[in-house]
Amino acid sequence: MVPTGGLYHVIVEGMAYPTDLDTLRQWIQQGRVTPETLVGKGTMKPIPAREVPALREFFQSAAPPPYAPPTGYPPPYQQPAPPQPYPPQYQQPYAPPSSPAYAPPTSSYGAAPAYSPAAAPAPYGQAPVYGTVPAYVNSYEEPFPNARHKQDPRLTDALKKIKTGWIMGVIVGILTFLIVTVVVVTNTSIAGLNVFSYLDVVIVFGLSFGIYRNSRVCAVLMVMYYILNKIIMLASAPSGPNAVGGILVPIFITIGFVQAAIGTFKYHELKAEAESGQWR
Repeated sequence: MVPTGGLYHVIVEGMAYPTDLDTLRQWIQQGRVTPETLVGKGTMKPIPAREVPALREFFQSAAPPPYAPPTGYPPPYQQPAPPQPYPPQYQQPYAPPSSPAYAPPTSSYGAAPAYSPAAAPAPYGQAPVYGTVPAYVNSYEEPFPNARHKQDPRLTDALKKIKTGWIMGVIVGILTFLIVTVVVVTNTSIAGLNVFSYLDVVIVFGLSFGIYRNSRVCAVLMVMYYILNKIIMLASAPSGPNAVGGILVPIFITIGFVQAAIGTFKYHELKAEAESGQWR
């Protein structure tokens, strides 16, 4: 297709190259346009360049150089060739992967290291030997496996105080349960107890179990809870000849709970000494 407009167009090998007059004159001087090259303008039919009035003087004064097609312009649009089908990849027959032959590990000297069983764990209270067996602490093991530790009077005294404390807590819980049950069944009033006092029973049993497990927190909470509970009960109870007995019994029980708390702290102190290997 020949472009339209006021510009010149040069026909080379069936392709039209638009240009202006000055550029066309340069192409003639460079020998890129010969007298026989078809040149048109606008919609006019292309004719040989020597017959174009504006170009005749260039062909009369200059000898025709060898032909060279114009360069420096983008080629006209051409329809790209259709894509070629992708060649199929050669499929090799399936072969299961082969595992390498087993080779025993070798040491730095080239010989396989001799098998050595894991060393026995270090005795309780001693630092474990790293590199033989993993170092861990089993919370379910006996904290004082050494017979000398068990016979220490400090440990036996602490365990005795702890045992007295949780047994006393169980007794207090049972008595409170019985009294609250009588109050609820008979619909009477004793020291301000009611059906909600069953919650006191649950708390006392829970703290007693904590003391049995050598818990310092439960032992301290038991002392504080029992003292506060008895102050409230004594304040609401009427005064009379039994007031002295109603005070002495809670004092005795409070002393037992305080001794249990002291026992739990001593127990954990001795346990820490046994674990670190420092037994005084």
